[in-house]
Amino acid sequence: MTRAGTAVVYVLSLFAGLVLEFVQPPALVAPVWPMWTAVVLAAWAFNAPRLPNLMCAVVIGCVLDVGLSSVLGQHALALLVTTYAAARLRERADTLPDWQIGVCFVVVWLVNAGILFLIDRATHHEAAPLLRWGPVLGETVLWPFVNRFVGRACPPPPRTLR
Repeated sequence: MTRAGTAVVYVLSLFAGLVLEFVQPPALVAPVWPMWTAVVLAAWAFNAPRLPNLMCAVVIGCVLDVGLSSVLGQHALALLVTTYAAARLRERADTLPDWQIGVCFVVVWLVNAGILFLIDRATHHEAAPLLRWGPVLGETVLWPFVNRFVGRACPPPPRTLR
């Protein structure tokens, strides 16, 4: 894919993830409704680390903070840490099979939920535990599909042995 095509897919996928954050999910899937922006940004950071992923994480996080009426910087910090972890994981995942990379991303999703939990706790904005920790399951299930889509849109650089 050309640079322009990759940029268009990048912007559209981030916009789609942001829109899906504001969608009210059905009651049946609400407890496991993933943080779409975290999954999309992590997939781009993992597959295309040269894109402005960290800057987009902060901007999208601030938009989420305003749109969701949360503490300004809460989602920005969580997305920044998640995106940075995904980019660093790419550097270390050269020799790991895909299922182990998936297990590593479960830890990334737990850190994301943990940051949001700690900030909510500090500001006395408590959420039901299932609504706070349930999205980790949704993100874990969604990750392989989003990662495959992003991988096709922007093929990763060839892996090299060190």
